[in-house]
Amino acid sequence: LCDLGSFGIAPAFLAWAFVLHNHGFLGVVVAIFFAICGMWRLARFNVNASVVHGYFMGLAIPAGGNIVAMTTLLFVELGVDPMTFGIAYPIVMAFVGWLMVSHVHYPNFKGDGAEPIYLISKIVALVLFLAILWLGHASLLAALAVALFSTYAVLGIVNSLLASFAKKG
Repeated sequence: LCDLGSFGIAPAFLAWAFVLHNHGFLGVVVAIFFAICGMWRLARFNVNASVVHGYFMGLAIPAGGNIVAMTTLLFVELGVDPMTFGIAYPIVMAFVGWLMVSHVHYPNFKGDGAEPIYLISKIVALVLFLAILWLGHASLLAALAVALFSTYAVLGIVNSLLASFAKKG
């Protein structure tokens, strides 16, 4: 319940207070969807703990919650108004929520090697990491947090896509 409150409900409420309230019903749906996905992620993790080894199935809720919270902090510190991006903020937040309940494989970095990390995934993650740091250099600590969690999210997506192509070919 602590993880749900800290990484599911609190970031959803923060995003609501920051920008989602400007999107009316869509903002309400996205905030609730994010929190529910966090709850579902935690429940599935506990049920699958003895079955899934070597990777996380879906984005871990601390990573998802931190993407939302740290992006909000970065926008505030840089003076970025997310309303200038239209509905991109709620769409990205809903996508992060979906990643938590997806079947995308994320490395657990415990060294058991169950899931290979492809070189292309590492390169994409590195480029994204550096780009976020460069764009957010005026608020380096917040940019570092956004870069860390966002690149982890993208690494899992790219790596899972490459793994599915490798299995088919």
